[in-house]
Amino acid sequence: MEHYEDGNITQIDFDTLDHRGNNPLHLAAKLSKKDELYLFIVEYLLSIGAKFNSKDKGGWSIIDESITNLNIRLLGIIFDH
Repeated sequence: MEHYEDGNITQIDFDTLDHRGNNPLHLAAKLSKKDELYLFIVEYLLSIGAKFNSKDKGGWSIIDESITNLNIRLLGIIFDH
C-alpha cells in the first residue's frame, strides 16, 4: 500500500513487527484500551488495507484482543470494515 508523506510516496508495511511482536494495527488495538484516540488509528489502518484477521506474535487477532478486553468500540470498528 502506498502512502503520501510530505509529497513523497512511502510504502506502509502492515506486517512489520515491533520488538514485542505487534504490527501497527495490533499495537493501536492494544493501546486503545488505555486511550480511545488509538481507535482512530485502527480505523485509519483498516481503511487503507490493514487486515483485521492478521495475527500478532502470540497468534492473536485484533478480534481476539477486543473480545478479551471487552472493547466494544474496537469490535464495532472491526465489523464496520
